Amino acid sequence: MKTCGLIQKFLASAACAAMLCSTAACSGGRAMKEVVVYTSVDQPRSEPVFKAFEAETGIRVKAVYDVEASKTTGLANRLAAETGHPRADVFWSSEVIQTVALAEKGVFSPWSSAATRSAPAVLRDQGGRWTGLCPRERVILVNTDLVKPEEAPATIFDLVDGRWRADEVGMALPLFGTSFTQAVVLFDALGEERAAAFYEKAKAAGVRILDGNARVAALVADGTLKAGITDSDDAAVVLGKGAPVKVIVPDGLEAGGLLIPGTAALVRGAPHPVEGGKLIDYLLSTEVGKKLAASGYCCCSREEALNNVPGSWTALAKDVPSIREQMRKIFLR
Repeated sequence: MKTCGLIQKFLASAACAAMLCSTAACSGGRAMKEVVVYTSVDQPRSEPVFKAFEAETGIRVKAVYDVEASKTTGLANRLAAETGHPRADVFWSSEVIQTVALAEKGVFSPWSSAATRSAPAVLRDQGGRWTGLCPRERVILVNTDLVKPEEAPATIFDLVDGRWRADEVGMALPLFGTSFTQAVVLFDALGEERAAAFYEKAKAAGVRILDGNARVAALVADGTLKAGITDSDDAAVVLGKGAPVKVIVPDGLEAGGLLIPGTAALVRGAPHPVEGGKLIDYLLSTEVGKKLAASGYCCCSREEALNNVPGSWTALAKDVPSIREQMRKIFLR
């Protein structure tokens, strides 16, 4: 998948903050400085970034990772529980809605720098509590050996309209990560009745509910599923392996299209706020953005992708608890 014009513009506008020397040699023998980051970005993607940051700044990174099955939610709960006695300095999330919800609870401190101010306004918090980076898209992935071009779905609703056997379709459990973010956006775009009806229909029909978007992509790639809803970076992985798959980007929020930025935020009361700010600026740098885009992690397929962004992420945060409860009732009852 090629890096789209939106990503190129995003990277071109980002600015990397100046990094101060903080190694023992430069500080007269003092202990190495450190920063603690909670991240739901897959370890194979994020760990090389942390190692490069360490090499460039001399600041040691202590990373706490989330697991695929509970992407973002586990770390979000941990951050909320640690309010008042934070252990983390930075939250680098693979999505946005949990970050917004935490920001509304006062978990993050504003962080302003050349790097944060250069991010597109639609992909950052106007109060500076979080900044978007490395956007990805929600997509439909189909196995081209099993699906004829004329049969390909155009929207996520086509997957549950009776033309497909439900057990040939998959999606990640919409309680976590980008799958849950999409649920929140659908409830806003379609209204509660229509959005809930889609998920109820998927569950009742027997759509395969899986433990992550990567699993959805893998099962479409090997032909276990004909089609599934996943993320553009997971689709890029199986495409890169030569799997017989095609990526379909739904046109518009009401069709299931969605551009989701990752987010970086400074934890309120962070033990190492200076180092935390430096890490955030590094994550927003052109250098890191290009590397993540080249790896297929940041990827969108259309210049019009900004049309698939809600008017206000912050406005959606208030609905997170009620929508999560609806998803629990539908999928865990």
